[in-house]
Amino acid sequence: MKKQITIVLVMLMIASGSMFSLNRFNENALANNAIEQKVDMQMEYDKPETIQKQIKEKFAQDNEKVIHIVSESARGTDSKLYDIYRVETISDSNPVIEAENPIAEHIYMVHVQMKDTKAPVIKANDLTLSVGDTFTTDDLEASAYDVVDGDLPIEYVKNDVDSTKAGTYEVIMEATDANHNTSRKSVQVVVNEVEQTTEEQSGYTGYSEPTNTVSTPAAPTYTTPALDRNNLYVRGWKIVVGNDVSDGVIRSYMSELQGLPAIFNNSNLHTITIDNSLSYPYLGMAYSDGRLWLNGSAYYSTTALHEMTHMYDYATNASGNLEGIFQAEKNNLPAKFSGNMRDNRYEWLANLVVYYYYDQGTLRAAAPHSYNYVRNLLN
Repeated sequence: MKKQITIVLVMLMIASGSMFSLNRFNENALANNAIEQKVDMQMEYDKPETIQKQIKEKFAQDNEKVIHIVSESARGTDSKLYDIYRVETISDSNPVIEAENPIAEHIYMVHVQMKDTKAPVIKANDLTLSVGDTFTTDDLEASAYDVVDGDLPIEYVKNDVDSTKAGTYEVIMEATDANHNTSRKSVQVVVNEVEQTTEEQSGYTGYSEPTNTVSTPAAPTYTTPALDRNNLYVRGWKIVVGNDVSDGVIRSYMSELQGLPAIFNNSNLHTITIDNSLSYPYLGMAYSDGRLWLNGSAYYSTTALHEMTHMYDYATNASGNLEGIFQAEKNNLPAKFSGNMRDNRYEWLANLVVYYYYDQGTLRAAAPHSYNYVRNLLN
């Protein structure tokens, strides 16, 4: 009788799962997976919660439901781009899948190798000064953040602001992460003439004894005329602007458009819209029907050149013979001007043109066949 009671207790413990509470795996799983299966995956770098969600989606494609997932690594190793997860799954066809606490059929050690192709995000403000004000780059309140590396230092590649002279100046800054993804941002610093007060304009400063001196009239000041926003054209292309886009941004884009290569006249471009209908990180878009859009929240240097290359490519198939060169050299150039330059030959060509005009030395040294291709195209 005692022996029978013992057997019954053991069977109850097995049925309740208490003997296997440490590993939660059924007998078949233990037999078939005594050694956990290793699975390699590649993903874009993201927060752990997003990576785990993508792991579940990948297993779901193979008709397996993830019932338990836990990280087995501390993020921060191997350039922060390597994670390991212990994953327990059950087949979709298993009838116990709907149970409150189903027992796993398979055990996996998922090794996730992450890529970092996203360029840092730079934030900075346009600035308005008066002649004589002190200016430093700190006044722009610029910051750069990368999803992998966090806060990054900013390098100022152009800064010709002279606060002793009225005018509109451009400041260009860059930030590069540890995986050589580079962002560039341009802001404007407007230096205005100091406005005279009514007393200064009239010469009245209060009562004083009359003198025989004759005052010399002040030199006239000149201001840039306002734009006729309803009648804007560059090289025959109509410019349509949003009400919330500043004159300075419009003038900067129009200046870049005016200086574009002459071959772009062979595109089918007819209308360029500059507005804030899309927000950052969207900087510009070219459409095959002859429309071009530019982000009007700020002037983003090289954007017009990049998008006009797409427009020219639509009309002439300029990238038609570039595929082989693109595949051979796409990893040779850092993503300096655009994070998606390695997506396809169309993006590659647009970035080659920007490189040709802004960093020709690097292009020629790192991707000589691409350099020759774009040089022959443009000349």
